[in-house]
Amino acid sequence: MMNLKKLFVVGAVLVMASTTANAELVNGVRQRPNVAKAEAFQADVGFYLFNTKARMFFVGANDWNTRASVATTGYKVKFLTVEDKTIAPAGTYEFTDSVLTKNNQWLSVFSTNDGGAIWVDNANETYRYWEVVTQPNGTYRISNNKLDTDLTDAQSEHSIAGKYLGWAGSDADTRLYFVDPAAEGAGVEWVFVTEETYTAWTEAWAAMKDQFNAAAELLTYINSAKEKNVDVAAEIDIYENEDATVEQLNAAIVAVQKKINEALGGNASISR
Repeated sequence: MMNLKKLFVVGAVLVMASTTANAELVNGVRQRPNVAKAEAFQADVGFYLFNTKARMFFVGANDWNTRASVATTGYKVKFLTVEDKTIAPAGTYEFTDSVLTKNNQWLSVFSTNDGGAIWVDNANETYRYWEVVTQPNGTYRISNNKLDTDLTDAQSEHSIAGKYLGWAGSDADTRLYFVDPAAEGAGVEWVFVTEETYTAWTEAWAAMKDQFNAAAELLTYINSAKEKNVDVAAEIDIYENEDATVEQLNAAIVAVQKKINEALGGNASISR
């Protein structure tokens, strides 16, 4: 059985404690592995940035591969100290990242003027300065108070008041937005990890991703079957069995599809 790790909090520092699980279940849903260790924030030091809800890393992806997103691979980031406070508000850092699609150039992460999109690949945009806010549990939230103030002053309909850089909670959309922490599924908390920890995570993920993805597909069919009042208790047991193989998970998918098909009177069109 794969030996993965969980995060535990000791003061403001996250340290590792081992557990033996292939895919932790949270509210009956399998999760990607957690990072084994996280570091206290330091300005001007390169880290990888891990979203604790999505259990994925900050990266440029989606639109032109330059939209701020989360993925199972990440970009290294640095929050740079800016001495000239005439261009960078007090308490802010220039959020930079090593952009893979541009030969690992260090460029800036910035928001558009309306807060509607966040990009990873410029160096002179106005809203490239961000706050890093420590949370009681040792994680961090990332805000853009300059943009918040400007939108508020302009009485813009695109207010980001009380919102943070985050994942909105759907694997179908891995882009990052300004997200309300109270929103369902919101992932606005981040931790900083070293290259060693990042590499360990990617190796753990490589070993389990086929199993995880098969289980995720099985879950979509299970949920569809439940909506149709189809009994899938046996398949739920397989889904929740962390030792279930890819072959067992795929067989369960076929079994659920057959049950749904029979419930629909032989209709071959099976929705998930």
